[in-house]
Order: sequence, then C-alpha cells, then structure tokens
Amino acid sequence: MSLKCRVIEGGLCEITQEYKPGVHYGLDIVGPNYTLAWETAHSDGEVVAVRTDCNWFESGSYGNYVKIKHNNGYYTLYGHIAYNTVKVKVGDKVKRGDVIGYLGNTGESYGAHLHWEVRDKNDNKINPTPYLDADLPKEVELPQPVERNKNVTQLQVIESQLNVRLDHTISAQSIGFCPVGIYNIVSEYKDDNYTWYEIEKGKWVANDGTWCKLLPAEKNEVVLTKEKYNELCEKLWQYLKENL
Repeated sequence: MSLKCRVIEGGLCEITQEYKPGVHYGLDIVGPNYTLAWETAHSDGEVVAVRTDCNWFESGSYGNYVKIKHNNGYYTLYGHIAYNTVKVKVGDKVKRGDVIGYLGNTGESYGAHLHWEVRDKNDNKINPTPYLDADLPKEVELPQPVERNKNVTQLQVIESQLNVRLDHTISAQSIGFCPVGIYNIVSEYKDDNYTWYEIEKGKWVANDGTWCKLLPAEKNEVVLTKEKYNELCEKLWQYLKENL
C-alpha cells in the first residue's frame, strides 16, 4: 500500500527498505506501485552538496546525490539519483516540492530507488520515518547554565554526554547534549527508572545517580548580637513613645 510522502512527486511512495540503526541509516523509497518517479525537496532550504558525475556501481557510495540544509538547521540527503537528472546545484535555494532529480541506480545500489536520510543540525543521521510526510523538528536551543543560588536547591550536570529531551521519557526527542554546569529545577518526575529534572520549560534531563548531583539550599542562620539587640530595643522604645 502506498504511503503519503513528501519526497516523491505526486505525494505517494513505497518503502523498500526501512531505517535500521547500525545497518541502514535511511529509507529506500520508490514511487507508488513500485514505479520510478521524480524526487522532490522535503522542505525549504539551501543545497549544500551535490554529486552529478556517477553513472556506475560504486561500493559504499551514494552515487549522484543532493544534500539540503533546511531552515531549522537539519539536513536531508537524496542518494542514487539517476545520471544526468540532477536539477539543482550548490547554493540553490529550494522550496518544499521542488524537483531535484529522478530515481536512479547510481553508487552502491541494486535497483533504482531513492535513499533518503534526515540528519540533525550536528549532521548526525536520525530516523527519517516520522518525517516522511511531516515537518522536520523545530529548532530548539539548548538550556544554558546559571549562577549558583544558595537559597534554592539546584541541579549540577557533571556528565558531558547527557541528552536534553523534550519530555521526561527516553523515547522523547533529544535536542543535543546538555552543557556541564548548574541549572534551576522547574519540576521533577520519575520515569523509565530515572529521576527526570526539567531545567527549562519543556527541557528535561535524566539522572541515574551519577550524571547529575543536587546542590541543596543552604540554611541562613541569623545571629543576633548584643549591639543589634540594643538597637532593636531602642527602636521599639522610640516607637512606643511616639504611638502610645
């Protein structure tokens, strides 16, 4: 059954090979009913890399391809494009739905198809499946450390590879690694065998007992000296004389 799809002209496609972490970092796609078709840009962006000279099998290669950087900082890559069909060049601005090439069999490919990847703003390959017919994630800034406030309990992140997620679950989208430092605690939640801390609205980090540590509020004890006591007594006596 054909699926709705933003990278094939006409808006429908078939998936011939799925994304598999560590094995296959994209989706292999053909037209509806396993036909050939033109490929289209997933979203608005700028073409940042192109190859057009491949007309043969090439091990480990995308063959002819187009790579687009989108307005949220993410990338999409379109591989195995047919020889002499690439319609864009580096620096071109593209809009969603613009034709960029035709399904082909160049590079390491055993039949004409589109190898389609989605990469985050750090150029890391992520699962493209949720975005086949949906917008790419909106750009979200990482939280930034704050100054130590000894009047409140704060969280100190000590692990440099700690993910910031958009919800308190390990299945939630990660927007990057949390900078090491001190953060205010907006709220706390226990899930997936972790304690989760919301360090900015909608931005969560997990703690297994080693990645972070709590910095408790410090008690401020007031010491009443003899001089301060006498000063307060004098002020009280003056008040009583003036108001009674």
